[in-house]
Amino acid sequence: MITENASDQTVLKTKIGELMAALDQVKKYRELSRSVIDLVLIVGLSFVGALFVLVSGNLYLLFFGNPGSSFNLLVPTIFISGVIVLAGIIGSTLLIDRRVNRVKIGEWKSAIPENQEVSGTIALLSKIDWDLTFKDIQVSKIGFVVYGVLKIVGYWLFTFFLLEILNVLFVSGLIHTMIGAIYLGVIALVVVLAGSWGDLKFRYVQSWLLDSLLWELRWFDSEFRREESNFKA
Repeated sequence: MITENASDQTVLKTKIGELMAALDQVKKYRELSRSVIDLVLIVGLSFVGALFVLVSGNLYLLFFGNPGSSFNLLVPTIFISGVIVLAGIIGSTLLIDRRVNRVKIGEWKSAIPENQEVSGTIALLSKIDWDLTFKDIQVSKIGFVVYGVLKIVGYWLFTFFLLEILNVLFVSGLIHTMIGAIYLGVIALVVVLAGSWGDLKFRYVQSWLLDSLLWELRWFDSEFRREESNFKA
């Protein structure tokens, strides 16, 4: 049964603070999961725009260009296409980061000031919709992982696109042949995975922590309901 001596109150407040901080993080991940569709749309549209520029350039050369001007038009066309793709990836990432950073956190702190008694802390916990919280954690984990995968795919496509540009402009001129698309894809994937290794490790650890948090909260919910009943009694 919960007692109200100073030591127990301090321990309880510390534990509740850790719990609420974890739930604040879940709120951020939930917003992240909601923004995944926007990420797909923005990056997808950027690739469509890049393809439109490339196709338009090729059609212009086909109908109005001449062999001598093909290279002069090809370089800026490829450059503009690359800028569009990169802008889409960076812009969508910044937009989502801004949304996540705007999530209000720490509002629970005012509910448990230093002189708050155990009854007030229990009242704070009683207001939590635990079933909804469990669902939010599951959705947040999925969105968090999917967002990471989509970022990897986006950077991989951009890196592949960049390597293809180098392949056309420089490699073909040096060795009079071009590297196959499959090899370029593998090279691009290795480069992106190497550059994103730290982020991949972070996402793996965070997804595991979200699973642990879910199980701990289920146990906590069961124990809290029992202790709340004892406290009221």
